[in-house]
Amino acid sequence: MTSEWQFWSLNYAKPRKPSKLNVTGKRKEDKDSIKPHDSRALNYLVHEYLLQQRNKLTAITFSEENEGQDFDDWDDVGLNIAKPPGLLYLFRECSNYSMSDQEQLNRILDLEHKLTQQTNQLLALKRENDALNKRLRHMEKFTRSTANSNEQPKTSPSTMKRSASQLTPPSHRREHSLDMSTLQRFIGDIAVEPTSQSASNTPKQRRKTDLPVSFNLGGAPLKDVAKDDSSTASCDHSDVTKESFGELTPTRKGSLKREESEDTISGADDQSGPGDNVTLSEETVHDLDKDNSIITDTIAPVGVTDMPSGTVKASPGVTWEPTTRQMSLTFRQQLLSVFQVKTDSRVSLEISKLNDTDESITTVLGRCLPYIVPNVILAKREELIPLLLWAAADHKGDPKERDKLLHLMFNLIKRPDSNQRKMIVCGCVAFAKYVGSVRLEAELLPQCWEQITHKFHERRRLVAECCGALAPYIPAELLSSLVLSMLQQILNDDKADGVRQAVAKSLAVLVAFIDDKAKFQNCWEMLLKALNDSSQLVVSTVQAILLPAVAAWAYEIDYLEDKLLMYFAQQLYTCIKQVSRQDGVSGATEQSQRYLVTITHLVPWHCASIWLTAPFTSEVEPVDTFKVTFPKPQSPLLNLPVIVGSDQMLAGLVKKFEEHISEADSAVWKSLQWFTEDFFGLLLKCISTVGFSQPELIHTFCVLITTYCTYLGHTFTHKTVVTLFKEALAVPPEQSASLVAQGKTQLTKSTLPVYVGGVLACFVQDESKLIKYLRGIIIDMALYFASLDSLKATFNELKADRKYHSLLVSVLRDLITHSSSQVRRYVAIMLALMITGVDERVVTEKVVAALEILSNDQEISVSVETVAGFGCIMENVTSKNTLEHCHKQFVSFHKSHKFSDQYELQMALLKTVAKTGPQADPVFREEFIIPYLTSMAGEIENATNTTKKEDICLGLIEAYKNISHCCILLVPPSNKVFLNSLNNRHVQRTGY
Repeated sequence: MTSEWQFWSLNYAKPRKPSKLNVTGKRKEDKDSIKPHDSRALNYLVHEYLLQQRNKLTAITFSEENEGQDFDDWDDVGLNIAKPPGLLYLFRECSNYSMSDQEQLNRILDLEHKLTQQTNQLLALKRENDALNKRLRHMEKFTRSTANSNEQPKTSPSTMKRSASQLTPPSHRREHSLDMSTLQRFIGDIAVEPTSQSASNTPKQRRKTDLPVSFNLGGAPLKDVAKDDSSTASCDHSDVTKESFGELTPTRKGSLKREESEDTISGADDQSGPGDNVTLSEETVHDLDKDNSIITDTIAPVGVTDMPSGTVKASPGVTWEPTTRQMSLTFRQQLLSVFQVKTDSRVSLEISKLNDTDESITTVLGRCLPYIVPNVILAKREELIPLLLWAAADHKGDPKERDKLLHLMFNLIKRPDSNQRKMIVCGCVAFAKYVGSVRLEAELLPQCWEQITHKFHERRRLVAECCGALAPYIPAELLSSLVLSMLQQILNDDKADGVRQAVAKSLAVLVAFIDDKAKFQNCWEMLLKALNDSSQLVVSTVQAILLPAVAAWAYEIDYLEDKLLMYFAQQLYTCIKQVSRQDGVSGATEQSQRYLVTITHLVPWHCASIWLTAPFTSEVEPVDTFKVTFPKPQSPLLNLPVIVGSDQMLAGLVKKFEEHISEADSAVWKSLQWFTEDFFGLLLKCISTVGFSQPELIHTFCVLITTYCTYLGHTFTHKTVVTLFKEALAVPPEQSASLVAQGKTQLTKSTLPVYVGGVLACFVQDESKLIKYLRGIIIDMALYFASLDSLKATFNELKADRKYHSLLVSVLRDLITHSSSQVRRYVAIMLALMITGVDERVVTEKVVAALEILSNDQEISVSVETVAGFGCIMENVTSKNTLEHCHKQFVSFHKSHKFSDQYELQMALLKTVAKTGPQADPVFREEFIIPYLTSMAGEIENATNTTKKEDICLGLIEAYKNISHCCILLVPPSNKVFLNSLNNRHVQRTGY
């Protein structure tokens, strides 16, 4: 805290001299506008101070006025420094930086300046040391080449002279000759002695050997040679000219290039010893050129008064372009110093190291990016992700620098959105592929762990997503321990739905890469917890992604049937029993629906398990010609070709299964037997327990059975599934009438609609069987006087599909001429059911005509049941012709002598008028409904049955109440007749 506060105080709390007044009388500093980061920092400190002083209302008002700033996060200010002390502490410490302490502040600034200078000197010494090391290496290489040349056979003087003449340019061959004594002296001075002799060299000799030598490279005579002030030794090689080495031209950074292409330099002296005859190969000459470049780069040209026309060396590592000007090098350097930039800042230091540094670009990026990131706007920071990842992955230096870069990447964006998280996760995967599992575990995963408790749910979601994306690159033992426990912790503790959804996705990937079978129980428990999550978003993700992954693992270890499917079926039965109770259990219906959908999602894996464990599996071969069509899967992970391996292999399995099932005495294996005897029996038990008040559960059961029938095929459905349902729906002949009438058979339970909607309606080729079964079941239930609840549920399930509208109406129309009046009565009731939710064209063309026929039936009970159907038409049909038919039928019911004294029909008509009056046509309401109600009120006095009087009175009150509350009557009813009829003791006894 102390060091950070000193940095803060030096940069943001520097004392200022009293500002002088300008001509306008205002202080100069008043004109300066406050910077954004200064304003945000001060706002943060003021808000913190108000809270500390318990001025909460003021703090709230202050935060509302600055709603663009997050006062809970110092990083939101935008300064790349730690949080400063409180406002009170700053106020007290500012007094220590008064004008009387100016000298102390100046000393601090002087120390900073000296530190900068020393840093620059240290960098310069490092560069000089690198140059000297280079020079030493080249000289050692040159010495080895020279020693090898001395061991070669002596060359004749004529040969050496001929070689020298070939090397010398034509323009100089006549004027100059190769001076071997000069060359020998140069080689003797720069050559390094053998190891045995170098140990006995005196310091003075070593200094002479290491002394840099300067060559004249421009063509003019060499005037001076650089000298070492600390030593009297010097190199006496001023007589070496360009003829000694051929024509040399300058290149960038002091490198020398030979324009001649000669291979050797040779010389001769009759008096020389074995070491005097030297033959230099092209590689040796190249090494000598390089060494010469190093030498000229290192030495500083001091005391040069006449500039050569060749290349001019400006400073270590820099070469100026050649010039013919005779200008002093010192003067030229002083002249260029006008544009030199002082390396007293970090950026200047980085720029100055460009010419003479051996650092890679990743090292420079790693050093500079932490200073660049805070100055990039939040909306564009994702552009820095590739740079941060590349620098962290390829950085070969301190691991702490790589950790710093990865930490910067995870904290790059305050609250990353979906696309930004995808980019970061993609970068983490690329990093893992590049660096391997060791560095992934040591560098990247710790950065994820740090974000697991972050206050922003976007950061925690990023951690969960990274766990799944990195799973293929994390060691298996780490996946089954650390990563799995971390996801379990997030799933149990996190309150954000999106984070738990990401955990479900990542856990699905982990399940595919965990090798430890003992960890299946942990994954199973996490699956159940996520499946019972309060968020439907999480539950849908679990069913579509996590459930198939766990099912795949369960299939591998033979847990699919006993562990998964049987568990969900048992839980389903428990929840359905709770729903069927009168008191019920809160949430039991939703839980039942969730378990049903879960079992439906497992059907593809269950069917694949049945096929893959069959005895004929080893004989299956991929088939291209056999076409298989299945329902569209809820998820790509539930697609059967994906589960089995390919479309051809799936076609081969299905073909073999169909052939095997078609045999008369086909063998049954373990998984198929478990399905038909254990699992399907429990499903039938669950179906029969569902009440008719839960139509959504009945529909989901139909979907489940249809899915099984579609996957297992037409042959298996009629041979096994239909048989199982018929056995459940069968009624003993001797007790059929009583059992059906009492509702104690499966015909009067939800088994019937599930069988019809889930099995018989599954295949198009079974349409004739469906029609035949519906006719028979209507007749049987009518003759047994059974409840119509199961039949209504069956029709409601079928009419949800538009293609069955005409089929259902046709079945009913075929029965309107049945000999049994009870059958015709049931048909009239079911026709009323076929008005809502059915195509209006079918209603107007078929249903209305059938109701008109039944309304004139000889049996009054049949005619009574048609009244509700006509009322339903008036509520749901918009065709004028159809409505006119209904109006005429109502008038016929009221005025026909056949129905005038029929109490049941009049009560049905009264209830229907009370229900349809508000939605009826205004003209029909004024011309028929109101007069009808008035006439019914007048007939109460003539009624002799007290119960009938009370029923009529209650019906009239309900009808007038509905009509008066929703419409304005153009012709008011006869209030005198109506009130006189109701004002009797029967009405008073009812409490109205």
